[in-house]
Amino acid sequence: MVNGVNFVPQGNFYVWLIGIGIFPFFINGYVNALLAPVPAAYWAFEVSYWVMLPAILLTVAVRRHGLSMADIGLDTRAFGKRNVLLLVLLCVAFCPVDLFVYKHTYEYLRTVFTGPAFFQYESIVPKADGWPRMGVAIYFALTAGVVEEVYFRGLFHMAVRGRADATGIYLVWSPLLFAIIHWEGGLANVFTTYLFGLFAAAIFLVVRNLWPLIFGHIYTDYVLFSQT
Repeated sequence: MVNGVNFVPQGNFYVWLIGIGIFPFFINGYVNALLAPVPAAYWAFEVSYWVMLPAILLTVAVRRHGLSMADIGLDTRAFGKRNVLLLVLLCVAFCPVDLFVYKHTYEYLRTVFTGPAFFQYESIVPKADGWPRMGVAIYFALTAGVVEEVYFRGLFHMAVRGRADATGIYLVWSPLLFAIIHWEGGLANVFTTYLFGLFAAAIFLVVRNLWPLIFGHIYTDYVLFSQT
């Protein structure tokens, strides 16, 4: 146990787990663009790799390899100590912080990289105000906020922990993969998500808890999707 977080045996299992989980993200730009005109097909594909696949992979990790939620930072510890109040304050604080970091970084970088996006999730959000628009924005925010943080921050840390120069590997590859899977949004989005991912990875190494990053990510995406 280090900083109050239980270690489970390391190995290639978590590398394969993450690889299987994020593979659809490398092709979803193409597939989503093809399926967008057919809502039923689009949402079937969407739910399969954002909800069903992560649930299956985590179930396998828990039942077959003894993974606990604390192993990936989903507990009540912050900075290695159990402190629920501090954790709640961090979750609240990271909402505007994450939004500020992402929004202002993207606003600057899209003046540098002006190429068009291949596909944007904003195109799926209903234009008219109301429950459908709010529901889609909430869904996109929740799935991205939870799944991406679990994959790229929590599980990725599990995959490299115990290796030589684990911190360096984590800070290089976690934000890099996180950025690449956002290729469909254009170069401005790729570089923005890289910097955002680097920021989130560094924070995770310090706080050792995933909840503030999840709440900040959900809040940021909800604001952005609901304002499109």
